[in-house]
Amino acid sequence: NVRPEYPYRPYNPTDRNHDYPKKKPYLYPEKTTTAKTTHIGVVTPSDKPDTCDTSYDAVALIRGELFIFKNRYHWRIGANGRYPGYPIEITRMWPSLPKGLTHVDAVYERPDKKIAFFVGKELYLCDSQHLVRGYPKPLTNLGLPESLEKLDAAMVWGYNGKTYFYSGTMYWKYDEDEGRVELDYPRDMSMWKGVGYNIDSVFQWKDGKTYFFKGKGFWKFNDLQMRVEHERQLPSAPMWMH
Repeated sequence: NVRPEYPYRPYNPTDRNHDYPKKKPYLYPEKTTTAKTTHIGVVTPSDKPDTCDTSYDAVALIRGELFIFKNRYHWRIGANGRYPGYPIEITRMWPSLPKGLTHVDAVYERPDKKIAFFVGKELYLCDSQHLVRGYPKPLTNLGLPESLEKLDAAMVWGYNGKTYFYSGTMYWKYDEDEGRVELDYPRDMSMWKGVGYNIDSVFQWKDGKTYFFKGKGFWKFNDLQMRVEHERQLPSAPMWMH
């Protein structure tokens, strides 16, 4: 058997045209279980997720930077690596999202550069950091079924430039111009061979490739063969949390 090739982001330090994150030493932050003591002596546990050991709620490429979401927090990874001080609350970057936000289910940047946040049965659409007038809207406005409790993931697929939504065992193709899912959907997730059901997130990276996330690992997906490039998941943190 041929061992699967470990995916990598093509980065040539002598090529000034590349804007891929530079390889940096992988620093392990303190465990999130560490309690912090306030000035009055009250111990409060941190609810921040562990940068080096967590699953992801959503992953998205926004304005050319990588955003990773977990619980009410997010990380931001740019051309020079992970921004210091992260993770921070999602609502600090997008204050127009609900004040008591505990998580997001799926996030993607639309072709018109607006950012779609899916939370439960609702869609919040932001233009930069501001909520677009008329939002949030129910998922049913997109042609999704009333019975759908949430989306698992959403992306614009690099293979054809079309938008896809995923939930449980099913996926939908979404028409951005019409504002509704296409009529001959949903279809079974088995079309995306090797990924399985109930994914956590999916996105297209700058290399034009598709990456599916589930638990603490990910698969690189071969868009032409419609199957994962490696059957065994690879750990997410060493690859994406630079």
